[in-house]
Amino acid sequence: MDNKLWICDKLRQGASLPSVETVRFGNRLFEPYQSAVPGGVRFIILPLRCSRRSMDVVETETARIPTVGLGTWQNTGTECTQTVRTALETGYRHIDTAQQYDNENAVGRGLEQAEVERDEIFLTTKLWRSNLHYDDVIESVEESLGRLQVDYIDLLLIHWPHPRVPVEETLEAMVELSNRGMIRHIGVSNFTLPQLKTARELSEMPVVVNQVLYPPYTKQPALQQYCPRHGIDLKSSSP
Repeated sequence: MDNKLWICDKLRQGASLPSVETVRFGNRLFEPYQSAVPGGVRFIILPLRCSRRSMDVVETETARIPTVGLGTWQNTGTECTQTVRTALETGYRHIDTAQQYDNENAVGRGLEQAEVERDEIFLTTKLWRSNLHYDDVIESVEESLGRLQVDYIDLLLIHWPHPRVPVEETLEAMVELSNRGMIRHIGVSNFTLPQLKTARELSEMPVVVNQVLYPPYTKQPALQQYCPRHGIDLKSSSP
């Protein structure tokens, strides 16, 4: 197992970082970064020699999405706020959260505290399964905007498909949010290839992302082939 994979696994378990100077992710080099926070230490992986104003991006039909983002699952409170702020000030430009993570308030404080302009940040959040009916989509995103302390969300994802809520209903509400200027792009998460195809066929807006479990030791061959051909960024939730 290479250093990069070992580090990512250990980070999820909260273990200490191994003594390596750089790790490789795709064709980019990264360096371990240790961030002291109240009650302990949080390790995150930061781009090596990353520009504060730009990072590599994936270009879809309508969106330019930073290749590497900071995920905030299981990161809450003051620790989450400090991690988001530190990541942004170091060079990250993509921050990923979700309604179900229960940390949108903390992420919002990190965005506010970081010395980075809002239009330089690509912000993603996700609709939880209890908020997929039309009215719930509108109401819950209004609440997310308030917690995040922003006027718009760059990318709104359906966190998980729901067998009892038609995806068309959710997508219609997401299009309405876009028309109101509350979100800029839409996507899905944890969708299989058939579910993704259905979403694309039913959506009036391009589906620009499918975020799935996609670490180096898990292959997604069908999605890997389909997504690039149709202008979709296959985003890894656990690299």
